[in-house]
Amino acid sequence: MELVGAGSTTEAGSTTQGGGATRGWPAPRRLRHVLHATWVTGGRTPTTHEAIRGEVTAVSASSITVRARDGVSLTFTVTSSTKVRERHDGTGQDSTIGQVEVGDRALVSGVQAATLTARHVVYGMPKRSSARPNAASVAPSVTRPT
Repeated sequence: MELVGAGSTTEAGSTTQGGGATRGWPAPRRLRHVLHATWVTGGRTPTTHEAIRGEVTAVSASSITVRARDGVSLTFTVTSSTKVRERHDGTGQDSTIGQVEVGDRALVSGVQAATLTARHVVYGMPKRSSARPNAASVAPSVTRPT
């Protein structure tokens, strides 16, 4: 698994400063800083998974696009089986894709076959402090091919 965080890339199972990895996964503390990730799980048919955390730049009843701080943008298809949760102040509740708005902070994860399909959308996460520079204004927008 390759994880891209703010200014670093690491592989699952590697030991990082301030904490080691267990069973091939990065230390939980390290995951807080992951911006986006791609990994493949085995089984009868290998499955490619994608996840991204950032700002919602487009949303409709059938898709959601999220841009990470480093400029990477992913668009996921939304289906009736996509689970959507709103999260505020450490608590969460079930929601719908219709409640998600452009500008919300979100974490989206899903699987890729012919299209990248969202399995989980968590939105309403705390917004970045305005004291931090906006990386999107510095880095060009990059769209990962599907």
